[in-house]
Amino acid sequence: MNPIPHVLRLALVGVMAGALAGVPAGPASFAQPAVRPGITTTVGIEAQVLYRWDGPTLRVKPAGPKSIVLVRLAEVQQDGLSSLYDLRLIALKPGTFDARDWLERADGLPLQGAPAAPFTVRSTLPLADTGELRSAGEWSLPALGGYRWTLIGLGALWSVPLALVVFRALTRRRRIPPSAQTHAPPTLADQLRPLVARSLAEDATTADRAALERVLIAFWRDRLDLAHTPISGSLALIRRDPAAAALLTAVEEWLHAPRSTNQPDVERLLEPYKTHPPVTPLPAPDTSASIDVKPARLAPAAGSGRP
Repeated sequence: MNPIPHVLRLALVGVMAGALAGVPAGPASFAQPAVRPGITTTVGIEAQVLYRWDGPTLRVKPAGPKSIVLVRLAEVQQDGLSSLYDLRLIALKPGTFDARDWLERADGLPLQGAPAAPFTVRSTLPLADTGELRSAGEWSLPALGGYRWTLIGLGALWSVPLALVVFRALTRRRRIPPSAQTHAPPTLADQLRPLVARSLAEDATTADRAALERVLIAFWRDRLDLAHTPISGSLALIRRDPAAAALLTAVEEWLHAPRSTNQPDVERLLEPYKTHPPVTPLPAPDTSASIDVKPARLAPAAGSGRP
């Protein structure tokens, strides 16, 4: 019998026994390589980590206010006897981390024997920078220039035309004289008012009263259709008309009682004439004419105190 083959057989059996002795049995069999090494990302950029696990179901731990890595579970797939967890991570700081720190068992028991899942986070900022995310609230518009002063300038330019329109409207209104707004064309009442005032004066003459009569005759001859009636006859017809004779009668009654204080209300008597334009009075009669235009005297009223 050749001893050499026997020795080789013994050596082969020993090697196989040693190899089998190094293989763990039971629950420890899930300790397999989890992820491929060399996963690298940058701050704020989402990275993908595929984590293989043969044990109970895993879940992501809730994120806290001081979490420097945000982890979410995108998908879980069954790969033979193992579960393949698709993890998505966003780091807020640079450094080297392990995805196991953000995983736990779904049944609440401690996570033991899980293979490592390292990943590296780099920063694009300078080396002296801490890599933390900062708010941009400290930045403000410059004191001069910028959008603020641009908007203010545009608003001022827009208000200039409006101010000019308002200014011109106000100045134009002030230039209109007050008399132009309240001025009205003269009326027949304005023409009769000074004639009535002279006829009611203490020193009134026959000519003053005749001037009043000529204006009234010129007006009422047209209203009463007396154009073909002689002037003397027209005056008699005017005295018979209550509306036409009201002013003459009031003046003559006061003339027969000159000491009386009951002067007629001139404005009330002139009210019917305020809506008519002035008229051209009749010409003064010739002294040689037979027409008498002197005002007729009424009989003195009872109790007037005159003889």
